[in-house]
Amino acid sequence: MNVFAGINSIDDYEAIPNDYKVICDYVENTYETTQSVYLDDGFDGAKGILKYNYKGYSIQIVDGRRMDGYFDKFRYVEFKDESPRENYLIFDNDKLVFSNYEDKNNFIIFLTEYNEGVKKFIELGIEEFSANYETQLNSAELKHYASNLIGMLPQKFLTNVMLHDLLIYYLTIWDNISKTYIGFSNEDVDRNAKFLRDNKELYDSMKAVNSSLISKYKTLLQKKYEISDIYSQFFAFRSIDNVFALVYCNSWENSKNYISPLDQTIDGFTNYIYQCLNNNAISLEDEASLLMFAYYCREKFNLSPRNIRTIVFDIAHIIKDYNTKMKDKQFTEKILFGNTSLNTRSNYSIDLMTGSEFEEFIAKLFIKMGYSAYTTKTSGDQGIDVIAEKNGIKYGIQAKCYSGSVGNSAVQEAVAGKLFYGCDKVIVITNNTYTKSAVELAAANGVILWDRTILKEKLVYINQ
Repeated sequence: MNVFAGINSIDDYEAIPNDYKVICDYVENTYETTQSVYLDDGFDGAKGILKYNYKGYSIQIVDGRRMDGYFDKFRYVEFKDESPRENYLIFDNDKLVFSNYEDKNNFIIFLTEYNEGVKKFIELGIEEFSANYETQLNSAELKHYASNLIGMLPQKFLTNVMLHDLLIYYLTIWDNISKTYIGFSNEDVDRNAKFLRDNKELYDSMKAVNSSLISKYKTLLQKKYEISDIYSQFFAFRSIDNVFALVYCNSWENSKNYISPLDQTIDGFTNYIYQCLNNNAISLEDEASLLMFAYYCREKFNLSPRNIRTIVFDIAHIIKDYNTKMKDKQFTEKILFGNTSLNTRSNYSIDLMTGSEFEEFIAKLFIKMGYSAYTTKTSGDQGIDVIAEKNGIKYGIQAKCYSGSVGNSAVQEAVAGKLFYGCDKVIVITNNTYTKSAVELAAANGVILWDRTILKEKLVYINQ
């Protein structure tokens, strides 16, 4: 059941009476209650019946006395099912005990739907508010104010990913509208809250910044721009976040490591990180640059959620995956070619392959490159060791695993095999080099030659 059925806009939502008695009478006369559950108070042992209706208001009856209350606008309901096999639920730090599992599960469904409803209305509120105040939020005047504020913040909050995340957490945590906009998850909130609890000095520093700077800044803007209480924190946060994005993006674009993205669609995000990694433009060790890079990617690729730490984690995951692939590629090259120069003949393991092993390796390489391929050894090769096909073109391949340069005979065999197998093109592939006469004969007969250098370049496909 939709707990917000019949309400289609923020105005409708705000028009619901907010007087306690009026609300409770309205609820009792209009809606059935979803649940009647026993509230077990862990502090004084008092028990009573707590009823929740479809709109999310509550009527609590303790010892026969009715205590009226309701959920504030845009307020999420916090609950945890800490013991799925038991019939109790931690609800706003109270322990609700149910008569059976079914009642508890139904109540969880109701609370989940209620929170989803709150989220939808927050998103609607953000949309309507942004439409009304976007001009002010993007004005040069407000950007000037926010820049001045950021200039007063301790430097450590601007260059360290974790501390920056804690600053954003402190800017948004008291306001569900801002928290939804930035995309903090419950796990983010729990992690940051625990970290501040365990680090009193940092907590005191953050608290001082909030009381001496942020709260005063919010009050100043609220009066100057006549912002309602509901949206004052969000307005202040948006102004700061806009300037953070501007400052960090400009810093990245003006840095010596900057590279322009080739594709600014969401699909180009990962490719842009690869592009920067290939040019050694970013690393996990340089957190200041990582913050600039994360803000730049958020704005250019329109990433969601907008939480910078989440984006940094996504970037870090892609970087680690890239590094793993590169290590695998380097390992493969060392196994196949060893550590010495390709121009120096030595006992590389690819050189130690038998002729048939080399043919199998070439067939697998072409399969990795997107061809259908197979060896011909079961039918007698007739000058062609591997057949490969792609896009309607049939290739005949002569594979030569030699300890010296490949001569004319390999080219002649390939030319003869082209006719026998009805191939469109033929290739001779070797782990070594070709004699001058073999190169000339191949050119005269349209035979493609892959020497050791070309073969090494193709090894990147082995890792895919």
